[in-house]
Amino acid sequence: MSITIDHELYRRLFADVNQQGYSPDGWTRAPWTPELRAAEQLVINEAVAGGMVYEHDPAGNLWITDPNAPADGLIAVGSHLDTVPNAGAYDGILGVVLGGMLEENFITSMIKSDGNLGAFFSRPIAAALAGVTIVIWLTPPLLALLRKIRASATATP
Repeated sequence: MSITIDHELYRRLFADVNQQGYSPDGWTRAPWTPELRAAEQLVINEAVAGGMVYEHDPAGNLWITDPNAPADGLIAVGSHLDTVPNAGAYDGILGVVLGGMLEENFITSMIKSDGNLGAFFSRPIAAALAGVTIVIWLTPPLLALLRKIRASATATP
């Protein structure tokens, strides 16, 4: 099985979504605005064309799901299409596009490896990147814990 990524789809999504909320100062798609809803509609159209279903929850979040996904095989990948005022071209949309690519490639990899997560760490570079990622994730809470221990040690007579 080969991995097939529809580069044209992603290029089109970037280009189309980035027409929404553009000004010479940058992109602004504030929450609950027509610019955001127009950007969401572009993503919805592509998702529906690909067999997905969508809904907005009570908070206004857009959820796109695969109606054929097994209940115990759901993968949630999320991002946002809204932006900060005068944002860069990739604010929001990058996570949506990369999330879709991540999901496609993750499923393909899991099929190729018969569901074995160990396949992600079988090559030295993959193991090294996994190690670096774990260190990055663990550094902030470990530093906070170390500061707390030091603070309690200096506060105790």
